[in-house]
Amino acid sequence: MHWYREEYDYACANILLGLIDGRRAIFIDNHLIGQDHDEGLFLHLDKLIDPSTPVPLRVLSTSKAFAASDHLVQTIAPEFWCERRRAIGERLMPDRFFYRRNAQTQAAPVREAPSCRGFGVARAGDLPDGQANQFDWPDIATLDPPKMCKIGMRLKTKFMSEFKLI
Repeated sequence: MHWYREEYDYACANILLGLIDGRRAIFIDNHLIGQDHDEGLFLHLDKLIDPSTPVPLRVLSTSKAFAASDHLVQTIAPEFWCERRRAIGERLMPDRFFYRRNAQTQAAPVREAPSCRGFGVARAGDLPDGQANQFDWPDIATLDPPKMCKIGMRLKTKFMSEFKLI
């Protein structure tokens, strides 16, 4: 679960909100924009960037600034849209990103992956190819650490009981 939280924390710190010439803008780290990696946190750019202005308003050395989508502007408090850029932080909601992780890079092979919904278990074989590791981790990673621990214990107990390990 630490890998997912680290990816989320990186995104929270490296997506900034601000203004460019009085226009609300979102500054996104180049690593988070690029689709050239096989695993990690991937943004739903259509929910963050204004579709009528898909080209960057400004290109910086490590990030690009885009016009913010109407949805993003409506869901983030006005005080975050100022000249001084501020990290999006916990306002990066689960519907704005997803994870992709290759089973080969995980410490152990994954037979089943946890699902936040109902704390059940989703079987990788039940999903279309390429989606075996795209579960509800955005929901889990955005929780407070005490809630994450509680969910982690429930998932561990469920997993162990399913495989008759306890």
